[in-house]
Amino acid sequence: MEEPSSVSALGAELRMLVSALNRRYRSRRPPGELGEAALSVLLRLQKSGPQTLTSLCEHAGVSLGSMSQVIRRLEELHYVGRSKDLADGRRVILAATDGGVAVAAEVRARLESWFDSQLAALQPEELAKLESAIPVLHKLAAAE
Repeated sequence: MEEPSSVSALGAELRMLVSALNRRYRSRRPPGELGEAALSVLLRLQKSGPQTLTSLCEHAGVSLGSMSQVIRRLEELHYVGRSKDLADGRRVILAATDGGVAVAAEVRARLESWFDSQLAALQPEELAKLESAIPVLHKLAAAE
């Protein structure tokens, strides 16, 4: 087993690199577009279908107040619509509109294209190293 200092150093390096890569990825959105939280909600609704406010909060790990603000903004832009839950009239179901789905798909495609171009610029041996690390990164991402 490795000594704690080398595990700690590896952890610090990985945290720094993941944060830097995430910042670079997010910065590829042009100014004035949807914020990270709004885009995340739209992508979630696009991928998983209509949901309650509570389920969106639980998935994002944010408060009802924070999510309500995001939803209000998305409703103002006509990217999200509300409807009554047919099984429980007290609950509201949120769904992405066609416009919301289109915006989310366009932004996601642009971000994925940028990231893919960064990967394409790497040497084959660098790509192979990244590919071999994927199972380990999945394991870390799934850890409790």
